[in-house]
Amino acid sequence: FNHELRATTRYLPDLEALKNGRVLLGLGEESGHLLTQRTTTALADLLGTRPVMFPGDHGGFMVAPGAFADALRAALRGEPA
Repeated sequence: FNHELRATTRYLPDLEALKNGRVLLGLGEESGHLLTQRTTTALADLLGTRPVMFPGDHGGFMVAPGAFADALRAALRGEPA
């Protein structure tokens, strides 16, 4: 973490490239207390979209893999959660 924090916090995404691609931003429903919630929401705002909510927290795919997979499949099909 000591070696990755500086590069991570200084990263600026290429918004035009992301707007021209198919990007799905996801958040764990229980991740509201994490920095990743704020950064993902901010990026979604810049892209004019909303994050897709997934079960669990930042590692919800490990705790509830079946529910996570169902939510991911629905999101990729463009279905509401």
